[in-house]
Amino acid sequence: MKDLGATRLSRRTDESTSIERQREQVTLTSRVRGDVLVTITEDTDISGGISPFERDGLGPWLTDPDKIARWDCLVVPKLDRLTRSLRDFDELVEWLDRNGKTLVSVSESLDLSTPTGRMSANMLALFAQFERERIAERRRERAEDDRARGWWGGGGFNYGMRPVKVNDHWELETDPTTYARLEDIARSIIAGRSVTSIANHLNAASVPTPRGRGQWRQNTIRDMFAHEKCPLDPDLLVRVTEALDKTKTPWTKRADASELLNIAYCTCGEGLKSKRYQSKGRLYEYYDCYACSARRIPMKDLEDAVDDHIWLEFGKEPVWRKIVTHGKSHATQIGMIERKIRALDLDADDYLDQLAELRAERKRLQDAERKQPDKTDYEDTGLKVADYWPTLSREAKRQFLLNAGIKVLDAKRDGQSVSFIVRQSGSIARFIAS
Repeated sequence: MKDLGATRLSRRTDESTSIERQREQVTLTSRVRGDVLVTITEDTDISGGISPFERDGLGPWLTDPDKIARWDCLVVPKLDRLTRSLRDFDELVEWLDRNGKTLVSVSESLDLSTPTGRMSANMLALFAQFERERIAERRRERAEDDRARGWWGGGGFNYGMRPVKVNDHWELETDPTTYARLEDIARSIIAGRSVTSIANHLNAASVPTPRGRGQWRQNTIRDMFAHEKCPLDPDLLVRVTEALDKTKTPWTKRADASELLNIAYCTCGEGLKSKRYQSKGRLYEYYDCYACSARRIPMKDLEDAVDDHIWLEFGKEPVWRKIVTHGKSHATQIGMIERKIRALDLDADDYLDQLAELRAERKRLQDAERKQPDKTDYEDTGLKVADYWPTLSREAKRQFLLNAGIKVLDAKRDGQSVSFIVRQSGSIARFIAS
């Protein structure tokens, strides 16, 4: 028999179940059985809650037909090295049955080719799942206790603070450099300086942002003072918050979405975002790039230019209608069967019979579903793009462009005009009626 060994480690520093020890167990077991060991897969820093089919090491040997054909028996040093999820274990056992393969666990002396081995394996998988859930619960309790003590458990922290190690834990303390800068920014805003000019000054001076990457922007500064644990003196925080409220420009919402959202891209390659605001009773609408300092493009100018291009370049193209015939789905019934499998009484005399019957019914439904997939067809509406395009709303135009695989690239403003490149991609180069 040809063996496939599988090892897993949640943390590289876990010595008790090191990869080396696991490899020794698998190798010795395969030798004692008189089998041929094809290979031993390794998955390090991988949680037991990750499905065996999705792991970098073991996964390909369960999904690649060429590799599946090279082994007969899966050998693991311990069942929880394979999975800590009862559902994933049940799925793997069914897959092994379907592909004529078996499973051997060294530590538990389990061989799934026997009924007793199957029952014991299900029990151990159940306890492995319970232990994984308890580990997660203990971590949450530890995090709550740490927060109650004022300890820092990792993750982000407020600008003006820094983490320091105290004995066996971490705490946050005031960082003299960033806190002084936070106070300077607050006093500048209170004195009437615009948030934009402050951001530009910080960028020009190459001052790191709170996250240490990207550029300073209006929202970067506003978010520092809006944080619930901002370390500023309460009186100073109230004054800067009031000053920011006075200078904040109300954004205007429109019922229709921007026509070129996820369609138009800046010269730097990032997608353009829409910006709308009112000032002195006038509505301003732009496409803007948040990743670079490219100039704003008036929304109407870019959309009108794209409209003209679509009408001229693709006006004679036919408009198609997409027709989807849905296949039959048994997802609800399959879900009910899986719940029944998890609820089976492992001590029942007819446990194995019930399990086999439920698995057979689930397989029947899965096979029936695969035979009736969704079917997609396209029919010509008799319309041309030049006739259909002017009848569409902004959102309908956007969906029409997305369906056709249209991208507006290298969009920029040149003086009073805008320039861009239009490309059409996708496996189906058709204009689909929205």
